[in-house]
Amino acid sequence: MKTIAFFSGYFLPHTGGIERYEYNLAKKLHEHDIKVIIVTTKYLEELEDIEDLGYAFIYRIPIYKMFSSRYPIIKKDKKYRQMMESLEKENIDLCILNTRFQLTSLIGAKFAKKLHIPMCLIEHGTSHFTVYNKVLDFFGHIYEHLLTNYMKRYVKDFYRSIKSMLQLA
Repeated sequence: MKTIAFFSGYFLPHTGGIERYEYNLAKKLHEHDIKVIIVTTKYLEELEDIEDLGYAFIYRIPIYKMFSSRYPIIKKDKKYRQMMESLEKENIDLCILNTRFQLTSLIGAKFAKKLHIPMCLIEHGTSHFTVYNKVLDFFGHIYEHLLTNYMKRYVKDFYRSIKSMLQLA
């Protein structure tokens, strides 16, 4: 059985386009006997760290509370390291990173590179990330460009469609 790991900033019960996309894709992959692991953030304290949803296994890595509802910042503490060690034992065949500017994508890229796992990034947006503040957006755009250029060191395959990406698995 193949195993695919998704890395994204949020997953259900958080609602948004990427979450719905990932949920539907995970369900469809599960129907085709592909094990799905979703590595996301623990943006709400009441969420389980590791959870089996039947169609996917969820690893929720710790984050700092600051900006947690808009841009989760990863807390690389003991719990994080333990979760990443557990993830290394999952025999992952492909890592799918969601959006270039989420720190979970950077973590996924480093993880895949370290273990020599094929990876690709699916870009879901068509413009810069915004907080609707001209000053903060200006610096945010600079940050996003720096992070995107840094991601290019790790990721060679960028997609806007799922069809060609699945050929990597």
